[in-house]
Amino acid sequence: MNIQQVCRETGLGKKAVYFYINEGIISPERDEKNGYFIFTDEQLQKLKAVRILRELDVPVMHIKKLLTNPSLTPYYLHHHLDNQKKQLKKQLENTQRLQGLIDELPPNVDYNVLGQLIDKAQVIKIDSEWERLSLSLPEREAGLVAILIWRFFMQVSATEYRTYLWNKIIAETDRQMDGSLLHLRWYLRLVQPNDIEAEAAQAHQKAQRIANMPHQDTELIVQEILECCRRLAQDKTLQEYWMVEYEKIILPLIDFTSGAIGKLIGEYNPSYIPYSNNMHECCMKAREMLLNGSERPLYDELYKKLDGKLNIDFKNGTLLGFLYTFENSLYTKLELNLLRRLLDDVNMMSE
Repeated sequence: MNIQQVCRETGLGKKAVYFYINEGIISPERDEKNGYFIFTDEQLQKLKAVRILRELDVPVMHIKKLLTNPSLTPYYLHHHLDNQKKQLKKQLENTQRLQGLIDELPPNVDYNVLGQLIDKAQVIKIDSEWERLSLSLPEREAGLVAILIWRFFMQVSATEYRTYLWNKIIAETDRQMDGSLLHLRWYLRLVQPNDIEAEAAQAHQKAQRIANMPHQDTELIVQEILECCRRLAQDKTLQEYWMVEYEKIILPLIDFTSGAIGKLIGEYNPSYIPYSNNMHECCMKAREMLLNGSERPLYDELYKKLDGKLNIDFKNGTLLGFLYTFENSLYTKLELNLLRRLLDDVNMMSE
């Protein structure tokens, strides 16, 4: 179809369509005879989505990224919603302060009176208004958290049964949001979209490699797990991340993903089953070498440096599978000082 048809179907003007072409959101081919752009149905659907997202003030940069990696769309939209609510809160504060200033103005205003009133307006609070706003715009973070936990296995086609399974996964995640996943919930709110996008692509490749690996490659993965242990033993910063997160994030996350929800994910995406089985086999072999084999000195060194926070028997060695992906994962993206403050604040909230 030509650009006139696209404009009619999407409600966009020609200038907007050309802008999105220049931004690389769509890349239509040109007609060899007249040089005009030829648009596909897929590009038309993209532009329709772009128009709606722009009406919601989603930045073009985020639109480009979510169209490149659609499985992370909920995260980008939630990130945008969070920013919108912060702006709305600020607007409510300014509105009430402005109203308070108007209410206090005397008939004759001089600079001294105005200065005093403005100082008074700065301390007006709107806690009650913000609470009502929060009730009308409740957080729905379970879906976001579920996507980030299972980001390795989101790239499957949609079916009615998968939608049913995903709703069950979200419901199970939601039950843990104020419990075992409380710290993870707040942690993931602070991770930047760029970090998630970059990490998700790498993590997906690694997960697919393990899911599809031939049996003879098991020893290769075992050696990679052991190499991750060696790097952890040498890297003090990585050790700090591990020790800070171990009890509040790592163990609760492994406990959660090792439970019944893992079966739901296996139904949602069948490639999770060989991944889980292969990863378990590799972890058990690495565990045996660390506890009873040639790598026992490495385990003793790690156990000491991590202040005992390395129970490789936990969930049948699953902890080693997490360690295998830990170094460049989402769980090492926040600055340590920010991470410590976050966990302290969440602890205070939960008391």
